Amino acid sequence: SSTCAVMLVAAFIAAGTAEASGAQRVETIAAPSTLGNLDPAVARLNGTDRLEANVVLPSGYDEQPERRWPVVYLLAGVSDSASAWLDPKKGDVLRRAKDLPAIIVLPEGGRGYFSDQWLGGSRKGGNWERYYLDELIPLIEGRYRVAAGRANHTIGGLSMGGYGAALLGAQLPTYFGPTLGFSSLWDLEYPAVE
Repeated sequence: SSTCAVMLVAAFIAAGTAEASGAQRVETIAAPSTLGNLDPAVARLNGTDRLEANVVLPSGYDEQPERRWPVVYLLAGVSDSASAWLDPKKGDVLRRAKDLPAIIVLPEGGRGYFSDQWLGGSRKGGNWERYYLDELIPLIEGRYRVAAGRANHTIGGLSMGGYGAALLGAQLPTYFGPTLGFSSLWDLEYPAVE
């Protein structure tokens, strides 16, 4: 069992009332599809017209430039954007994971169920799975000091995001360790999944 996953679950369950540390910060980064997997005009985004990710950097990230950190990807539900986990009425991740010593990535997920879609006889512009595996994860790895080893890589999500976490975690079993689901749609035989 990964320490990072245990700490994340503990942070969400035992959230305190203290304000977020001044050293913890959020960066919003552009995360365009450079390989053509996702076209924002086709990919059905939620409340935005561009691909980006919110990245929560832990307290001490800037002060410890040699340190590498565990990473947690939190995927949003079907009607939410990359900002949902930051919303105090939804995930409230800044308060709930304030002392988590990990990088938390909150990417766009649109309404694509994190899978490559067959859109009117074409796979162009709606390939969420390929976008995450071939573009977003390498972008995060290249930009931030992510610790090596699958015990340091957690993926989780809410509802559709939980489905995406299971799907992407299964595609990269040597990269992702723990997979977390919150009210997740994991029943692949459920008619809506088809």
